[in-house]
Amino acid sequence: MLRNYRVWLAAAVVFAVLAAVSAVTVVRSFAGAERVVVAGRDLTPGSLVQASDLSAADVPRGALYPDAVRVPSEVAGMAVKG
Repeated sequence: MLRNYRVWLAAAVVFAVLAAVSAVTVVRSFAGAERVVVAGRDLTPGSLVQASDLSAADVPRGALYPDAVRVPSEVAGMAVKG
């Protein structure tokens, strides 16, 4: 009986450690934020984007797209695709 208890206890400890490592990995991937350019209001398809249409937002690094815009001048003057 005691032997079964030790096996279950060892398995529980292993799974607890795996859960902790997974949680730390997920939190680290989202830790820290970068400022990116976002639409400050609803934009209609075909309209030209102006600097006043844009705003900045802090987004977690783990949620960023690789081509996220960080400078408003990169998109100002472009047409909204619909």
